[in-house]
Amino acid sequence: MAQLKVLDVLGKEVKTVEFADSVFSITPHQQSMFDQVLSERASMRQGTHKVKGRSEVRGGGRKP
Repeated sequence: MAQLKVLDVLGKEVKTVEFADSVFSITPHQQSMFDQVLSERASMRQGTHKVKGRSEVRGGGRKP
């Protein structure tokens, strides 16, 4: 069983909590962790790009 300390705001130990080894003693999958971090960082970007709409484009594109 993994044991973790619970601290209060001042940094004093309040209690100790035990967690199951089946959850916390696994080997993490590196690719899934990378994909999750990449997804989180991509969603934090501002996204200030713009594409012209149909009414903003000048000319028809056909040869006169």
